[in-house]
Amino acid sequence: MRSVWKMVAKPARWWRGSERGAGATDYLVVLLLIAVLAGAIAVSPAAGGVRSGIEKAICRVGQAGGLQKECEPAGDKPPPLVAVDPDMPTANCLTDIDYEYLENTTSARLKRVDILTDGGGQITLRRYVQGNGKPDLWQVWDMGWSDAGVGTPGENKFKAGIWAAIAGSNTEIYNFTDEKQARDFYEQLKDYRLGNWFKLAVRTNPISGAVVRLGSWMFGDGVDEFWGGKEPDRKPSQEVYDGGLWFGGFNDVALGKLPFSIVGKDWGTASGGVWKDNDTGETTYYLQGSDQLMESLEIDIERALKALGLDKKTTANLNKAMDWMEQQLSKQLGTPIKFPDGLRRGLATDSGVGVGLRGTISRWYGLTVDKNGKPVSFVQLDDVQGSWHLRGDISVGPLGFWYQNSMDGVRWRTTKTLDLTDPKQMGALSLVLRQAGQGAGGTIVAPFLLDELFDKGLGTMGKVDYDYEVTTANPNLNAGIGAMSFEWEGGSSKATSAQYFKPDVGWVPWEKCGL
Repeated sequence: MRSVWKMVAKPARWWRGSERGAGATDYLVVLLLIAVLAGAIAVSPAAGGVRSGIEKAICRVGQAGGLQKECEPAGDKPPPLVAVDPDMPTANCLTDIDYEYLENTTSARLKRVDILTDGGGQITLRRYVQGNGKPDLWQVWDMGWSDAGVGTPGENKFKAGIWAAIAGSNTEIYNFTDEKQARDFYEQLKDYRLGNWFKLAVRTNPISGAVVRLGSWMFGDGVDEFWGGKEPDRKPSQEVYDGGLWFGGFNDVALGKLPFSIVGKDWGTASGGVWKDNDTGETTYYLQGSDQLMESLEIDIERALKALGLDKKTTANLNKAMDWMEQQLSKQLGTPIKFPDGLRRGLATDSGVGVGLRGTISRWYGLTVDKNGKPVSFVQLDDVQGSWHLRGDISVGPLGFWYQNSMDGVRWRTTKTLDLTDPKQMGALSLVLRQAGQGAGGTIVAPFLLDELFDKGLGTMGKVDYDYEVTTANPNLNAGIGAMSFEWEGGSSKATSAQYFKPDVGWVPWEKCGL
């Protein structure tokens, strides 16, 4: 801490070099009075900026009394002191998520089991609000995955089955502070990775993908570039490697004599991985689990028409409509156009429309250490999504297609953070980990214990709510001894509100997010 003498010594020396007489003496009295006040503040917990302001005030008094010609430049005005709420999260606020993914599944159908191989890619654009006058942070996530497993036969009398696979994935994350650069990079990468469905299927399938990687090793990067696997020129800011289990089920079950079916595709994951931040040198070790339920109530058009006695009349009208469409297309294109008979039959028979619900819930635990291996933070992320959708599907011989589009959806993400540089918070996490290590019962109890500690004010909690939209399309081929399907999906989450948690108060607005 500076002494009182150092705060007044400089203007005192100015006075000693002056020959202005009694007028200067009057100003010396003022300086002494100021020195008394400065001394009181100097021994108080006042900020350094306050003492600096006192020095400048003393200088101005000396200047007015002719003791000094010039004062040191005042410099920039110090920012106002703002009290920081210890309950407010310090992390950036995620406000926008846009993504597209393309996935290919190929199966060999044996008598009692299906052998499944799967692979795909997802490109995601994220916007984070950093606050404190900093520009928004934009991220492009480039994710690819492959997996292989087994399932019950896809064609069976129950019209339902289950499957399980071992999966692995890699994600590279690129940071931007310029929105246009981020969006351009997102579009270019999306087109390169997902633009050619055939190349994606070959590149990400566990079997053919291994051949591509071998070819790249033997013949150079040109092989990877052709198949859409070449890495961008810029270095990723973060890299994530993940592995674990992927499992689920499917169903298309008719409701007795009613012309309705319950159609769905549900899944779950359990995995772990390593998240490396190339900019800071920090590493995060994580575990995660998720579940999705996607079921629709669909009316079978053929059975409904038969129940109403309209099947023959509708087929005739449908054929007339398709005749008219053929005529119009032939006229526009200048060449005869004929729809296959299978398509005509399929539209009139094996097709359906309906409504459904889709819900996804996931939890992620991550422990971050610095480049020296010292624990920095622990994060729990809960992500919940829900929507209702319209659905339609059609089958024409071995070909099929289903499509669904959400009509309304919501999403909320809750991030809970412990600062492990704080001994109290580190001790609380150690307690939870010890509980988790006490067998199966302790593992079940530990997450509830951790939630209770957060609810009582340990660490920080932030929550962001979103409008959520998602569209999914799935063309597929069933050739008897084998099957192949592609699934394309695009989704968007736009933040509508944000809050953080204050003990004994509840959730309060998180102004940093600017919502």
